[in-house]
Amino acid sequence: MKYLKFLCSFFAVVFSISLMGQDAEKTDDPNSLFFHSDSLISQLKSEDKRWTPFINGSNVLTGLYHLKVGTEDKQQPHDTDEVYYIIDGKAKFVVDGKQTEISKGSILFVKAEVSHRFMDIEEELVVLVFFDK
Repeated sequence: MKYLKFLCSFFAVVFSISLMGQDAEKTDDPNSLFFHSDSLISQLKSEDKRWTPFINGSNVLTGLYHLKVGTEDKQQPHDTDEVYYIIDGKAKFVVDGKQTEISKGSILFVKAEVSHRFMDIEEELVVLVFFDK
């Protein structure tokens, strides 16, 4: 639970502070990077990608996941815990056979090795994803 609270706080800070640059902004502090969500999302959509990582730290991998309406989510269970934050869109999310409705603002946690996927995508999904490493 403590880890989940940390990740939720982290993404809240990342997305609420006015950040600069499409790529990581160079800073004098080698321990930090700054991004702007609008730039990352525009880049992801313009390149027609489903996944683009933008933070690859020693303890966390963070990226954006994009699924268009009607797209089949083919992801397989991962070997690490995950937190999803739904930036935009509407769909169903199935975890270990249990289905729930998700939409903008939903926060999802999935334990490592548990089967999960997005289904019945009604509105284009843009998802912020945190993988534990």
